[in-house]
Amino acid sequence: MIHFFFSFFGDTVRFHWAPYICQISTSLSLINLTHQLSRVIYIWWFLATPALTFRYGERSSLESLGKKNQLPFFQVIRANLGAAYNKIGKFDQILALTQYSINGALQAQYDYAVSKGFGEPTDVALGSKYGKQGFYDSVFGATRVRIDYSSGNRTSCTFRMLLRQSTMKVYASPDNDDESVTSFSLKNFTIACPIDLALVEIDDESPDYQRVRTLMGHVPGDYSIRQLFLDFNTAQTNHPDIGDSDFGVWTNDDWILKDMDVPTPPRGAQPTENYWRPDGWELGKSRVLDAEVLENVQMLFQKSIDTKLKEANAGQIGFTAVLNSGAQDPTFKPTALRFQTYPWSDATGPVDPGFEGTGRLNYLLYLEMTDSKPLPGGDDEYLNVTGNWTDGTDPSQEGIAEFASYVLARQRFLDEWFLPRLSKINRMMSASMTVTSHHWQVSGFDQMYYHWVYFIASFLIGDNVKGYDQPEDADRNFSLSFHESIPSTILDFQISSGHSLTPLDGRALCWYAYKRPTAWDDRRGNCDFVATCTNCSRFSIMPGTNDMALEGFTELYYGYHGEYTAFYKPVVIDRHDKVIISWKIEFTLKDVTDGGLAISVGDPTVKSDWKKQELRYDSYAAEISQRISDAKENLENLVHELKNGLQGEDKFFFPSKGRFFFKDALFGHKGDLVVKCSYNGDETGDPNPGAGSERDRSDAVSFAPLSSISFDHKDGRP
Repeated sequence: MIHFFFSFFGDTVRFHWAPYICQISTSLSLINLTHQLSRVIYIWWFLATPALTFRYGERSSLESLGKKNQLPFFQVIRANLGAAYNKIGKFDQILALTQYSINGALQAQYDYAVSKGFGEPTDVALGSKYGKQGFYDSVFGATRVRIDYSSGNRTSCTFRMLLRQSTMKVYASPDNDDESVTSFSLKNFTIACPIDLALVEIDDESPDYQRVRTLMGHVPGDYSIRQLFLDFNTAQTNHPDIGDSDFGVWTNDDWILKDMDVPTPPRGAQPTENYWRPDGWELGKSRVLDAEVLENVQMLFQKSIDTKLKEANAGQIGFTAVLNSGAQDPTFKPTALRFQTYPWSDATGPVDPGFEGTGRLNYLLYLEMTDSKPLPGGDDEYLNVTGNWTDGTDPSQEGIAEFASYVLARQRFLDEWFLPRLSKINRMMSASMTVTSHHWQVSGFDQMYYHWVYFIASFLIGDNVKGYDQPEDADRNFSLSFHESIPSTILDFQISSGHSLTPLDGRALCWYAYKRPTAWDDRRGNCDFVATCTNCSRFSIMPGTNDMALEGFTELYYGYHGEYTAFYKPVVIDRHDKVIISWKIEFTLKDVTDGGLAISVGDPTVKSDWKKQELRYDSYAAEISQRISDAKENLENLVHELKNGLQGEDKFFFPSKGRFFFKDALFGHKGDLVVKCSYNGDETGDPNPGAGSERDRSDAVSFAPLSSISFDHKDGRP
């Protein structure tokens, strides 16, 4: 006879073979689901200030985004297929900004400065030493930058200043005895020169620091704020880029004055001995500056940079929060950062730099490390050119979100952040079997034949999981590991069990777990008893989509084979039961309204399929099936807590909670998280009133209690 004990959630289901009596004893305490599993994780990136215009003198179709007092942050609009196929090297995360998006940030900074009074007419004069030369009644426009990529210089670009309107007065000749003055009326006058990008830490007492910290909201951790800007001290104004400068056209107000004291002639005036037209003047034709005039313009250019543009922070591209060394806050805020220029490529290769056309698509990359890891060096110091980071090709036709991307390494987002949250679910649906006692009996005339008297085994499903909010060391024993192809152990198990995980597209990336915690196979003579419980599970993502899935199955197999002689006739007894318990949970990356990346969690499915019931004791199968139903209920409750956690304390946060919107993120072909970026958010007040970021505890649940069932088991025990 055989006693067969099973245990669910740590308690025992006992089966007794011979008179075929069974006892099941179960209990389960309710679980307190209150402990926070982990801290909120933030990643911060945001640009300096508000509004967007993209062409001098005219507004783009995106003017609706350009509101005064608006801080431009990145907004994920749609999945980025370009960055999905790129490689981020040995860096943890990358922010890829096109020149177009950077100039949007500079325009935003300009609009913010205008809202503070910068747009009023002003004078930039060189002073008495230079004879009152200057830009008078000037209205400055937004500055612009041109990304200049070369393999030998990763930090330089070209800077361009705009004068929307001004009257320029400079000496027409370097001859000290010549008092004549060039007086030009300027409209949309631009001058460009090489400049370097720089990254500096902001004084924590400065107004910028306080403003940025306020906009971030409450963020745990010790971190500094760094500013990326155009280093005006490196502006090579003595080497103007004539090709990207625009001196406008000749106007009726362009004159050579006899000296500085001669007033500007009235409109319609004719040349006299006190004023006359410059050489080459022709109304409406492109204005040309001779070398002497250009030399003095360069001084005014430098003076404008050193005064008015610095005052307006006109070179301020953005800020980034950098976690200070040694800080313990477990976030993905960068702890080390460098940047590089990077070309956009068309079918023929990298495009030429330019303020217009495809040159606007060249990139500035932020290359970041987390967790105090050092920046890579040697051949890995910068990224090789492997492809584009964005999908957009025509800013006049496509949204701003097509022109900036954020990429987070698979190891950071999945391996370190998301998958550990699934270990407890994996553990909840894992099962084990332990044979605690067995007894043989010999028979036959010569005592050479063995057959079973009984065995006692416990079947455990759930491994005594205590709840989502109660982290346990045992959770780590059920973690999933990345594999390029299906492990042979799982492949063999699927073949032997006759059950398979859901077929996947060949592009899928998979993490696996396999456990066969107990396998009892005892043979005496011609008798053999087998009791096994085997588990496998798989987490998968599909590159190019926002879909994830966790699924698995368990095979419970028990029974015996016996051969002996009775009354001189051979007797063969072969009885086995086998049940497959399969389950699946689907996840989807979703957009939210409060700075986080929402992860939608589908309702779990749990199925059981009896492949064999040769022991022919339906009550056993019924009790096992009931325990599987209880396990499903407990899994549903655990998933409910996971959902609550992922919309509250455990939400994955991108930069600037409350001022970001992230939509339709996807996984790249290497499993990296890829999102598109643009700007949104109002610096004054909460742009997302009512956007929930707190955990929903209104519908608290607990694990289902299991009742005890008694069976008579008097017979058969030795």
